[in-house]
Amino acid sequence: MFVASNNGVYTEIATTGSNLGINRGFATLIDSKATQNYGFQGIAQNAFLSGGSAPPCYNIGARGTALNVVTAEQASTNFGIIGVACGARINIGLYGSDKPSDIVTCTETGGEENWALYLIGDIEYSGSIIAPSDENLKQNIENIENASEILNQLSAKTYEFKTEEYDFLSLPEGTRYGLISQDVEAVLPSLVRNYTHPAMTNLENEPVSPEVEIKGLNYEQFIPLLIAGFNEQSDMAEAKSEEAEVLQNEVEVLQDQIENLQQQMASILAVVQALQTKTDNCCTCPTLDQIWDSTIDEHVPAGKSGGIKLMQNVPNPFDTYTRIDFTLPADASVVVLVSDVNGRPLHKLVDEQMNAGPQSITLNGSYLAPGMYFYTVYANGEMITKKMVKK
Repeated sequence: MFVASNNGVYTEIATTGSNLGINRGFATLIDSKATQNYGFQGIAQNAFLSGGSAPPCYNIGARGTALNVVTAEQASTNFGIIGVACGARINIGLYGSDKPSDIVTCTETGGEENWALYLIGDIEYSGSIIAPSDENLKQNIENIENASEILNQLSAKTYEFKTEEYDFLSLPEGTRYGLISQDVEAVLPSLVRNYTHPAMTNLENEPVSPEVEIKGLNYEQFIPLLIAGFNEQSDMAEAKSEEAEVLQNEVEVLQDQIENLQQQMASILAVVQALQTKTDNCCTCPTLDQIWDSTIDEHVPAGKSGGIKLMQNVPNPFDTYTRIDFTLPADASVVVLVSDVNGRPLHKLVDEQMNAGPQSITLNGSYLAPGMYFYTVYANGEMITKKMVKK
């Protein structure tokens, strides 16, 4: 006769092999011959269905259920299963395996999906989760390459679980932060696992939740990937810093060369100005293309009258505007010219009769390219020249 559920209690006290007991889960060594003591052992095997439409069939070695708290005063906590181990060299409160071993002999080596522990709902623990990472257990050890490139292909998301539709999975409420398995599978397929949440029944073998196909994600494997990516970014930052330092050194060298060139140019211009002064003192004015074809009544040799006082332009060097101040000893016909370093006239600032005393004119040098220039004041046959610098 076929039945959907078999329930039973098996007890045995023996003098060899194993001691099995269910008396308060207590078993003792007898005649020093036992090698294993079991407070409780549950074995379920060979569940099958003969065919047709029926609820899923299970093998359940042990099932613990705690429910129906009557009042808070009578009970405050329900425990489905409590596992405690102590007093031995190695103590394990709860041991689960998805592989056959000497502890349990299976007729089959494994199914399509195997889990040592499968939990629905939140997990609370104190202590640490330790995974085997001993070098002696590993082979083909290599550094992770291009971690940053791999991480750049992934996109973190915010989302909410469909808690009402899948209430039997006890999914967490509220906004979550993470990745989507389908997205990760395209980049890192080994981190995604397809698994089946089994259909479940109650104690009366009535269905309570359906079977669901799910794509799970091994988040733990992202830790070494993130470390490798961080190290790559650190190396890149260090290389950029070294490159910036090299460029800074090159800039400093160029600045020194520019300063030397400016000093040499200033020396050359000083020589040119000295030669110009000597030329002015030994020759009859006017020069500079006869003061740009102006009509001058008097032609007094430069340096003879000595009455014009020409000040340095302010500011100097200048960006756009600069002021030129000079003093006339007497009323005079005045011409003020701007010329380049080769003496070619560029701009006539003044060509008019001016009164004796201090005078001031403003030069708009927006049309001038950066460089060295001369400004010249010619009055009553006297010509005085000074240099100025456009930035």
